[in-house]
Parts: sequence; structure tokens; C-alpha cells
Amino acid sequence: MATSRLDHGDETHYDTLERTIASQQYALAILLPCALGWAGQILLAGVVVALFVSYLHTEMYERDTGVRKMLLWTVVSVAVVQAGMNIASISYWMVRQERDALSLIHPTALDAIQTLSILINAPLVQGFLTMRAARLVTLRWARRLIVVAFGILIVLEIGAILFSTVLGILFHKNELSSGLLQAATYGLISGVWLVVAAVIDVAISVLLVLVLRRRIAGFNASTDGRLRALCRLALQSASYTALVAFMGFILTFATPFNNLLYACAPYAAWWLLSSCYALALLTTLSSRALILRKNSAQPVPPHMSEQRSPRAQALSGVASGSGSGGLSGAGRDRAARAAGEEAASGSASGSGSRAGTSRTVGERILGLGRDRGGGGGTPQSSSGDTMSASKRASPLPLHVATLGGVGVPRGGGDGGADGTSSGIQVDQEVSVHVDEHDVDDLVGLGFVESELRGGARTPRRRGIEMSAC
Repeated sequence: MATSRLDHGDETHYDTLERTIASQQYALAILLPCALGWAGQILLAGVVVALFVSYLHTEMYERDTGVRKMLLWTVVSVAVVQAGMNIASISYWMVRQERDALSLIHPTALDAIQTLSILINAPLVQGFLTMRAARLVTLRWARRLIVVAFGILIVLEIGAILFSTVLGILFHKNELSSGLLQAATYGLISGVWLVVAAVIDVAISVLLVLVLRRRIAGFNASTDGRLRALCRLALQSASYTALVAFMGFILTFATPFNNLLYACAPYAAWWLLSSCYALALLTTLSSRALILRKNSAQPVPPHMSEQRSPRAQALSGVASGSGSGGLSGAGRDRAARAAGEEAASGSASGSGSRAGTSRTVGERILGLGRDRGGGGGTPQSSSGDTMSASKRASPLPLHVATLGGVGVPRGGGDGGADGTSSGIQVDQEVSVHVDEHDVDDLVGLGFVESELRGGARTPRRRGIEMSAC
């Protein structure tokens, strides 16, 4: 008479299994990893649907291209379909009365094709993130090398997942060449694509972080903040999939291949992957608006606004001594902060002209004529009927003209009529806002603050010497 249960350890003899009631240890080893994978995937699918519905009502979704929308809908749909399959599997195994060891280890049709969801979602999301990171690489040959390398890894992953799916279907039909003893190969192949998937996810995130960090220049706090936030987002997006894939890889290779008692251990991890890839894609897309709002609203840190460079302080000091012909330096600073990046101009109190900031100061200087003969006189000393060509064409303000070899009127704001110290003639009546980007342009053109010390002493000299060299 057949016994009602197997002795402890008899379940490892797969070729001599009889149709008896499986032991509790065997049932726990087979069904518990599956139950954890099913429940976890359903939970993550619910999170994905909630994020997806929230993302549909954002402005970022309206700005997405048709291809990106199709990708998003496909990935979310696959995760939802897999959740429905898992609900069906839970219901099936809860009501099934065949509890012998062979029936427990034998997968259903839904269990055998679970990997198809990963076969769809993993390459789609990995390919999207790879192209997104490759577009930030400036060198064409490096960009092509990155695309080819990741393409090879993704193709290898697809092949391993397909092979694993075929083995699962054959296992379900009990058509493996050597029966249940060939199930060890099924675990080995699954371990291969799990580790390949984890390597791809980590490599994409590392590449994206390296590319973004190279663009952090330290000149613009808002832009640098956004880049740092994107770096953190890249690492967070990869953590979902890489952690789960590595966990499945460890569960696969840490258990013996020749023991079906541990054959279902990786199921606790790999059935989560399709929802994890959907979650990574949604997190990447939906966090863009949050990063933009956060960094556009945050104030400029003190080291970028208050602690200005010596050249910026020199410009401010010169502007403060420009007399009655224009705004004070503090007034320009307040107006500049209020106007932001819009076209800003300062107007003289008399008949001053108006000039926008659509071009940088460096470009404006390069566009000036170099008339070395005339004097850079004030409006009081110049003729009211005639004006030099440089005065008509130049929007260069007085407080910029004191840098380097640019001429400085020597009579203060009262109308002194000295000549220029070198080469470029300017109009005292023109006033243009200069921000720190313009100062950088000036420095790039070779205008250095040390040259300011060689000029003659004027009432504006005080503002220059107050700044640190």
C-alpha cells in the first residue's frame, strides 16, 4: 500500500517520485517563492497604475512624443496583464486538490509563460534609457560604441529569456528530453538572463551619471541642481530593477541545480521585474516636472549671488561712481535680480539711449569699431550735432568700458573731456545691465582686472580698489 506522505528527503529523487501527498517542507519550498512573487508583482502593478494615471494629467505627458506615449502604454499594459495572470495563478493553486510532489513542481501554462512579460518590458525600457543616455555623449564614435555595446547585451538578454520561456513551456508539457532531471538547465538559463539584466541596468545608470556630472560647471546653481537631481533619479531608477535582478541571480546560483526543492526560489524575484521596469520608466518620466519646479523655485545660494567674484565687484564699484549719467550700481543690481534673464537696459537721466541684452558683452565688444583717434568725452563736452561712429553703434556702457584697455572719461560725472586710455571709444549715456555671465565673457576676451591698476586716478578708482584682487 502506498504511503500517504514521502519521507524527508525523498523529494530529491525526481525520477522515482510517486503520486503521494507532498511533505510540508516540499510544499513550502515550491509554493512560498511563487506566492511571494505573485503577491509582490500585483502590489507593484497597482503602484504602476496609480503613477500612470497621475502622469496622464501632467503637462509632461502632453509634451511627450507619440513614440514615447506608445512605449509607456505598452509597458504599463504588460504589467497589468501579468498582474491578471498572477491573480489567476493564485486562485488556481488555492483551490487545486492535487497536492502530490509531482503536481506541485509541475508548472501551469500561465506560470510557464510568465517570462514573456519580462521579455517585452526589459528590452523596451533598457533600450529607451540607453538611447537617452547616449544622446548626451558628445563624441560620435563613443555614442555609437555605447549603442552597439548595450545592443549586444540586450540581444543576449532577449535570447536567454526566450530560451528560458521555451524550457518552461516544455517543462509544463513534460516534454523535456530527460524528464524532470533537465529542470536544472532551466534554472541555469534563468540565472544567465537575470545577471545580464542587472548588468545592463547598472551600466546604463553609471553611464548617465558620468555624462551628467561632466556637465556640472558650477556657474549656474539652478542648472547644477537639476543635473544633480537627474543623477539621483538615474540611480534610483536603476535600483528597482538591478536589485531585484541581482536577488534573483543570487537565489538561482546559491541553490543547487540538481535539487528541485529549490527550483522555484528565483520566482520570488524575477516575477517582479516587469512591474519594476514599468516603475523605472514612470519614475524617470514623471520626475522631470518635479525637478524643474523644485529647482526653478529655489533661491540662488549665497555663494552665487552675494559672494560675487572680484571682477563682478569691480564692475559694481565702477558703476556706483558713474555720477549722474546713469543708475547707481545697487540700483542696477536690484533691477537685474527683478528682471532675471529678460532683456534689461539702464537709461541715462538725460538723452540716454537704450540697449538690450540679447547679446553678451563679449559679442558687443567684438562688434565695436576701434577708433583710436577720438576722445571718449561726455555728452557735455561732445558736440550736439555730430556723433562718432562708435557712439552710434556701441551699446557699451560706461561701467563696462573701464575694464582693461577700454576708455574711461576722466572728468567723473560732471563732464570731464579727457581721451581714452586705449583704443575703444564709448558713450557715457548708454547703460546696459551686466551679469556674471557677461563678466565671464569679458574675462574670456582677455580683459583682466590687473590692468585696471595701471590707469590714472579718477573718482571711479575708489570702487575698483575696494574689490579684492
